[in-house]
Amino acid sequence: MLKEICRYATSECQFMAGEEIFRRGARSEDVLVLSGGKVSYSAGEQEGKQQALDVNVGQWLCEHCLWIPWHHHGRLESKELSLCVLINSKNFCSVIEQWPREVRCCQYYAQLWLANIRKVFELGEDGAVHDLFFSKSLLQHLARAAVSYMDSLG
Repeated sequence: MLKEICRYATSECQFMAGEEIFRRGARSEDVLVLSGGKVSYSAGEQEGKQQALDVNVGQWLCEHCLWIPWHHHGRLESKELSLCVLINSKNFCSVIEQWPREVRCCQYYAQLWLANIRKVFELGEDGAVHDLFFSKSLLQHLARAAVSYMDSLG
């Protein structure tokens, strides 16, 4: 399955220094994993007034689009020549649907993930909803719970 996801759902993209990768309000169709270079993310309504956050190599953005329809909540800009691995949400779903057991695992993970993002929305803090990933430890916890759920199905 992982080989199929890599073959059919991923691609690489290069961004030049100063290039806007996405902007607030645009539809998100890809998870972006920074594999080289430096990018900067500004969240919220008034991007110019907020401090930009540096995204480190290995971090990802926009996982949201795998689980729900998503429009960007901020702006991402390349600060130098940068490389990203893209996971296309539509192609990811097309590949994963070939494995019904894993689909159930992904659906359960998505339910847990969505419950967490709903908490963020309920807090209503300006800039709290963004395109960045949740903490790595939280996502690992959700993934373990989804795998345990899948194992319990037999």
